[in-house]
Amino acid sequence: MTVSDNDKLHKKKKGKKRPKSKKRLRKADMPTPAQRRRKKRRTRRRLCLAALSAALLCAVCFALWYFSFRPLDLGDYVTVAYSGYDTQATAALSLRKSPEYQPFLKGVKIRLLNENGRLKNGDLLDIRFLYDEEEAKEQKLRIASEEYTVEVSGLPKGRRLT
Repeated sequence: MTVSDNDKLHKKKKGKKRPKSKKRLRKADMPTPAQRRRKKRRTRRRLCLAALSAALLCAVCFALWYFSFRPLDLGDYVTVAYSGYDTQATAALSLRKSPEYQPFLKGVKIRLLNENGRLKNGDLLDIRFLYDEEEAKEQKLRIASEEYTVEVSGLPKGRRLT
């Protein structure tokens, strides 16, 4: 036998390891049915507690995110001025100034979606607000609605001239 053959015999084989022998449980060491039920209950309780904790954490995170934004209803800042008479009126829209929201309100545009020029008392004006959503997020504003409806009222009746 040469040295190289001897080294090969004493080298450990790679990859395969001998499995450790399992101890056989004696009857006295085996858990009773009552102990097994308690262990299952404990495991279920821990899983339920973990699920409830995760749900509570998600709810708290959502609440913190949701309430960090200030609500803004753009309809509260709209001023509608009518000119003309009933059945022949026009509407002019403008935004009132607010020191709290002034930087944001400067960039808001108002569009009247209805036909302007033949308005009468009882008509509904549909108004749409166009604004920069990124700017609203930067200022932490939550816009209540992009559309607003106003009922036309207070127009004087016209007289017929003969």
